[in-house]
Amino acid sequence: MKISFITDEVTQSFDEAVRFARQNGLAGLELRSVEDTAIDMLPAETLRTWRRRLDAEGLTVCGLAGSFYKCAPEPDAVEAELAKLERLCAAADILGCAFIRGFAFFAPEEGPLPAETLAPYFERPVRLLEQRGKTLLLAEEMQGQGALYSCDVAEHRVGLIRSAVERMGFAHVTALCNDATRPNPKLPAADRILVDAPCSGLGILAKKPDIRYKTLEKARHEELLATQSSILDTAAALLKAGGRLVYSTCTIAPAENEEQVAAFLARHPEFRVVRPAVAFPDGMTLGEHGALSVPTRTGMDGFFLCAMQKTQ
Repeated sequence: MKISFITDEVTQSFDEAVRFARQNGLAGLELRSVEDTAIDMLPAETLRTWRRRLDAEGLTVCGLAGSFYKCAPEPDAVEAELAKLERLCAAADILGCAFIRGFAFFAPEEGPLPAETLAPYFERPVRLLEQRGKTLLLAEEMQGQGALYSCDVAEHRVGLIRSAVERMGFAHVTALCNDATRPNPKLPAADRILVDAPCSGLGILAKKPDIRYKTLEKARHEELLATQSSILDTAAALLKAGGRLVYSTCTIAPAENEEQVAAFLARHPEFRVVRPAVAFPDGMTLGEHGALSVPTRTGMDGFFLCAMQKTQ
């Protein structure tokens, strides 16, 4: 497998590329398919080995690129191209890659592919804000230790999670269709729980501008707050003593974030807020009840997170 640098000036083998980057003070590389070797077809273990080597060298993967047909005349061919893109997304998740770029192909004669079908693949961040992305990231970080349960209330999304997990070969991950507002006897007590809560989505207006025109009615907003509250209560009961619960949303609304955490702590005095032992990005607001990213301050999507420890 060969690899080209982000400078686009040379193409080297992987070892040569790492050595060249180290000698020339490069911080990142761009990986791209060349000749008869496609990144999207590489085994997951190979990609994990590359990731460990890059981490050890202090290097990052700035982008992934591959070879795709510029015109797909038949529906089956379009599906094949989309499948390649999905595989490349999975590779990006493993490598911690920030962007996939450079692909363009056209739809069959009956009309163009919907923009929403193609948009996620063009100059897009890796899907860390999507359920499948979080699941794959956590599974990778666990390094095959323990068991991970990834749950969603929608069966079709659970199917997508299962497909992604199977594609990446993670044997310790179970995807379940589950209503998180209610206890589920199938779920064992947990050491760590991530609550990726349903929310108003006000932090991602740049990606979904139509949200601004879908103001929630008071009754619907109260229902949403009640759902978030119920999910937190269910998670609290499932968490082992000494375990950690992380609550996250993609909104900047205080009622769904800091106020939701404050109300949870009032109901559950056995929990306390803890600050993760990682550096937060510049511009984030760190408060008593969590950390908030406001797009105009951080340059990122708007989101909120709060880590809580169960003391007893």
